[in-house]
Amino acid sequence: VLMIISLAWLVFYYIQRFRYANARDRNQRRLGDAAKKAISKLQVRTIKKGDKETEPDFDNCAVCIEGYKPNDIVRILPCRHLFHKSCVDPWLLDHRTCPMCKMNILKALGIPPNADCIDDLPTDFEGSLGGPPTNQITGASDTTVNESSVTLDPAVRTVGALQVVPDTDPTPQEGEVIF
Repeated sequence: VLMIISLAWLVFYYIQRFRYANARDRNQRRLGDAAKKAISKLQVRTIKKGDKETEPDFDNCAVCIEGYKPNDIVRILPCRHLFHKSCVDPWLLDHRTCPMCKMNILKALGIPPNADCIDDLPTDFEGSLGGPPTNQITGASDTTVNESSVTLDPAVRTVGALQVVPDTDPTPQEGEVIF
């Protein structure tokens, strides 16, 4: 009986894992398609002799760390950063953000990421497997938080992993020390 239960659980686990992986892959493909659409809308320019980009004190391409030369084709992002077209296009396909300031080009250009596939993810996937996946070596969660999704309470400050909450009562309790 225990073997049958274990086998049923394993079958359920791998079916859920397979569904989640396929949904994630479809979502990545759709994000890649949205990135291609966004890249096609970005401004492209050819550097000419005498342009300010050819001056020695102008910033280099942050991707290849080389200066701009006449006849180089550059892509100008909505944040006004510019890079060699051949350097930044593969970066944008993978990351969809500016290599310098991390601005999301999909949001900046108003292109929806076509995340219809997010609805395909099983809603109970993480709960059925015991929470979000963790890194086997460090035990850290694979869940990430971006800056735009974080709201900080001014009364609470976070220092590393320690959360410091200001105490309104300055009198120490038994066994406490006030710093």
